[in-house]
Amino acid sequence: MLARDHSLSWDEVSEILHDVAPVLIGSQVPTLVVLLAVVGLIGHETALQLASAAAFILLFGYGFAVGRMLGGSLIRQVGSGLVLVVIGALIVGIKAAFH
Repeated sequence: MLARDHSLSWDEVSEILHDVAPVLIGSQVPTLVVLLAVVGLIGHETALQLASAAAFILLFGYGFAVGRMLGGSLIRQVGSGLVLVVIGALIVGIKAAFH
């Protein structure tokens, strides 16, 4: 990387891809939904609503998975998912307020 005098090894690249895979996969779902509108399979408003719903579902899933990895009870896992959904909703609300 930038702080090294050599190129990344395949093991380092594999580790980086493993770390960023959830974000790369999760970010594609809303994008694919919007692309359905671009090609005319669904309406634009419907696509935006479905993309938003998909993003919130993915946020909940990530939060739930984090709760599971931390060994929490089912209530804590659901709570972790809901916390991420609330954070996402706050970010959307702040963005809507200033744009």
